[in-house]
Amino acid sequence: MTNIRPAGFLLLLLVACTPAVQKSSRIKPIQQSPSKLCSTDITRSILSDPAWAGSKFGFVARDLSNQRVIASHNPDLLLIPASTIKLLTTSAALDGLGAEFTIPTELYGTQDRERIKGNLWIKGYGDPFLTPERVWLMVNQLWFQGVRVIEGDLVIDGSAFICDAPTHGEEQDDSTASYTAPAGAVSVAFNSINIHVRPSREGALIDVEPSSSYPIINNRIRMTTRGNTKIDIRVVPSGDRSTIIAEGNLRYDAEPRSIWRRIDNPNVFAGEVIRNILNARGIDVDGSVKVGQVPQKAPLVLTFQSLDLGTLVASVNKHSNNMMATQLAYVLGGQKYGYPGDWNKGKRAIAEFLENKIGIAPRDYQMNNACGLHDVNHVSAAQLVQVLAYMSTRHDIGHEFAASLAIAGGAGTLKRRDYDNTVHVRGKTGTLGIASALAGYITPTSSNNPVAFALIANNYKTPITDLWAAQDRFIKQINAAVTAQGPCDTNTVNP
Repeated sequence: MTNIRPAGFLLLLLVACTPAVQKSSRIKPIQQSPSKLCSTDITRSILSDPAWAGSKFGFVARDLSNQRVIASHNPDLLLIPASTIKLLTTSAALDGLGAEFTIPTELYGTQDRERIKGNLWIKGYGDPFLTPERVWLMVNQLWFQGVRVIEGDLVIDGSAFICDAPTHGEEQDDSTASYTAPAGAVSVAFNSINIHVRPSREGALIDVEPSSSYPIINNRIRMTTRGNTKIDIRVVPSGDRSTIIAEGNLRYDAEPRSIWRRIDNPNVFAGEVIRNILNARGIDVDGSVKVGQVPQKAPLVLTFQSLDLGTLVASVNKHSNNMMATQLAYVLGGQKYGYPGDWNKGKRAIAEFLENKIGIAPRDYQMNNACGLHDVNHVSAAQLVQVLAYMSTRHDIGHEFAASLAIAGGAGTLKRRDYDNTVHVRGKTGTLGIASALAGYITPTSSNNPVAFALIANNYKTPITDLWAAQDRFIKQINAAVTAQGPCDTNTVNP
C-alpha cells in the first residue's frame, strides 16, 4: 500500500455568496456609558433583535486576549450547525496532517520510450482539487517524460476510498445539484459537470464542461418565441454513466445560461475527462476507459502531488465546498487508520481531535457528515468557539486555518457583507432551510485583539436575508463592546 507523504483554478463554487444585507432600525440600541459594556448588557441587546423571534438559537463571543466572555445565550444548546461543521473537519485535518501535506495521484504502466505498453493505471488517494487545469498539468508531466501513445486502456483505480455507503443524511435529498456531489479517490472537477444551454435557430444547444464522452445528453427543450424561458436540468444514473435530461421552454432571444450538476460515477467520469485531456495534449489512448486495481508489480510512471493542505482547506472554508470537505475527512481517516479511507475512519479521526485537543467528548455532540448538509449534525456555539480558540493558539497551523475563512467584504461567502473599517471579520457561514450559522473571528481595528464567536439559529421564522442582517448587527454589537473603554462592573455570563 502506498502511503501519502507530506511535501514541502475552473473553481467550482458550490454555494453562492450571500447578498447584500438589509438594514433595520427596530433593534434595541446599546446604551453607551463610560464603563465597558458587560456581557449581560450585550446579551440582552442581542436578544432584543426581532429576527431571532421564534427560533432556537445560541451564541458565544469570547475575547481571545483575556478569555473574557463578551456575550452568550444558550451556549451549550446542541443545534444544527449547517456548514460551520466544516470548521471541525478542516481543523482536524490540519492538526492531523499538517499544512504542507499533499495527496498523490499515481500513474502506473510500462513505459517504452514514447509508448506505454499496455494499460495506463491511475490510482488516486482523494485529491479534492483535481480540476481540469490540474489534470492538464499532470498530463503535461507525462508528455514531457516522452509519452505519446497508450497502447492499452486507461484504467482508474479508486480503491483507496470506500464510498458504497451513503453519507448520513443523503436519503433526505434527491437533488442532483452540485452541492451533493459524491466522494471518490479519483475525483475530477469536484465530481460535477457544468451544463451550458444556449438558443439557436436549429434548437437548444447543450455543451458540457469539462468536455468528455461521459454524459449522455437527452435534450427535450422546446424553442419558443412566447412566454418566459424556463428549463429544468437533472442528471440520472445510466449504467456507469450519467444521463443529462434537459426539459422546458427556451426563448430564441434568451441569454445563454450555465447550470452545475453532480455526476454519479466518479471513476468513469474522471477517466473520460483525463482521456480527453490526454488526446488534446497529443497522447493517444488506443483502448477505452475502465475501472480496476493496479497490478501489484506494475511500474510507477509518475506521481502527481495535490496542492498543499493549507491551500485545500482555504477552498473548503471560503467557498463552503461540500465535496472537498468529505474528501478531506476520508483522507484523514485513511492516513490515521490505514487505507481504504471512508467516513467511519474520518469520523473517528475528527472525534479523537475534538476529544484530545479541544476537550469535547464524543457523547457531547453529533457529527454524521463532514460538510454540514441535512440535519444529522448537532454542536453548540460554545464548542465551535472552543475550536476557534484552540486553533488561534497553534502557531504551526493556526494562520492557515484563519486564512482559510471567508473575508467580510473581501472573499468567499462573506464577500458581499462588509462591516466598515472599524472591524475585520473572517468567518464560516452555514445555511440550510432549517439552519443558519456564522462563526469565526472578529478583530477590531482599534485593538487588534481577536474575538472568537459562533452564532447558530435553527427553525428560524424570518426570511434568510433578515437573519443575515441580524448576524451583521450581532458582529457590530460585539465590536462595539470590545472597543468600549473602562472596566466591566457586572458579572459576565460564562458558557
